[in-house]
Amino acid sequence: MPISRKPIPVTIDPFSDFALTLRWLLGPTQQSLAPKDLTDWTALWEIRQQPQDSSPIVSISTTPNVQGQVTLGGAAGTIGLAVGRATTAELLAYPLSLGHTLILIDPNGARTTFAFGHVSVTPGNAHP
Repeated sequence: MPISRKPIPVTIDPFSDFALTLRWLLGPTQQSLAPKDLTDWTALWEIRQQPQDSSPIVSISTTPNVQGQVTLGGAAGTIGLAVGRATTAELLAYPLSLGHTLILIDPNGARTTFAFGHVSVTPGNAHP
């Protein structure tokens, strides 16, 4: 997927593990798209109650933590987001529409906002 200039909505089912895979594709035309090599890149995905909030509710990166992890697929250009069920359950304490931002950081430290948008917390059939 090329870098989105439009919001990408995300829906999370509380009490369930959340996983989403995106792909960064580059090329002058739709027919000639090729994956962006993300070797040696890092990433940060944050969910906030309001975009201007200084503290995120969820913050995962390419360094795993108790909330989850971002996994980059090197030459394949994939970006995997994974958040555990304990963290998704905590999202019920917040309004049903939150915001997210996915930032990719190249080996020189330059930051690119790859994706952003609303996060809906929508209970499904999963229970604690």
